Amino acid sequence: IAGKLIKIFQACRVNGVTLNPQKFKLGPKVSFGGFIVKASPGGGSSPNISADPDKINRILNCEPPKNKTEVQSFVGMVKQMNNWSIKLSSLSANIRKLAAKNTHFEWNDALNADFLRLKEEIGALTDCSAFDASLPMVVRTDASRKGLGYILTQKGKDGSTRIIRMGSTGLTKSQLNYSTNELEMLAIQWAMDKLKVFTVGEQHITVLTDNSSIVGNWSKPLDETENPRMVRLMSKISHLNIDIKHIKGEENSAADFLSRYGIDKVEPEAEEVAHNYTFSRMVKDRKSTRLNSSHLVISYAVFCLK
Repeated sequence: IAGKLIKIFQACRVNGVTLNPQKFKLGPKVSFGGFIVKASPGGGSSPNISADPDKINRILNCEPPKNKTEVQSFVGMVKQMNNWSIKLSSLSANIRKLAAKNTHFEWNDALNADFLRLKEEIGALTDCSAFDASLPMVVRTDASRKGLGYILTQKGKDGSTRIIRMGSTGLTKSQLNYSTNELEMLAIQWAMDKLKVFTVGEQHITVLTDNSSIVGNWSKPLDETENPRMVRLMSKISHLNIDIKHIKGEENSAADFLSRYGIDKVEPEAEEVAHNYTFSRMVKDRKSTRLNSSHLVISYAVFCLK
């Protein structure tokens, strides 16, 4: 561990990156930014990331919201748990509506039932594993008229499939007018944007979709694609070494569920989402930069305790 830390500190010094010692923690099990990062048993190369039990207990023990401010606070806590469950977004949909602007606060039995189901689901959360750059990336994506969904998995050296990250989003008004193929390609492009911290420098990414037409579209050169929207979407991920494969719909049930029922908030047009700086991008830019806690927990999960 000491040798790896020295290399990291040397890279930061050479590239003018400033680390805040008050926001940096080291150990076999660290509570940081609402997450628990812990080493694998036996010193394996893939540490696990889980939601902080203290945060979960706060949700399990909290009383129903009494005003819109408390609703917004509760929704914020639940949202941070979304990477550990494909159900939380759908279960919190009605409560999230109550947190919207210009919405009158009125708590009823239906919302209370959703509130209790949410707490039950949170109490049964399982861990997500940390990303391991030495293992292949498999991303399952799906799209529906309700939204987009993805699940990033890796197969461990023991043969088990580990969930690394999952997510979903609704569609904007313009995206509702997309064709089926356009939505499926949008789901892939959006997933790659959400997973860019993992795809930086990745040699190969396998994307699984239940839309066979997308496989043909991706295999053709861009200049042979007549649909301008498809060209625009594919060009945004053309720098990645992606292999798109078709799977049967029943083999893509989790991503399908996320696209239809696990909807989180509607995000800006996926084609126009600005790329946030990742840890590696910051180093390449060679600018004096102070890393905040979110950057540190991402980089910590990737390299520490391997």
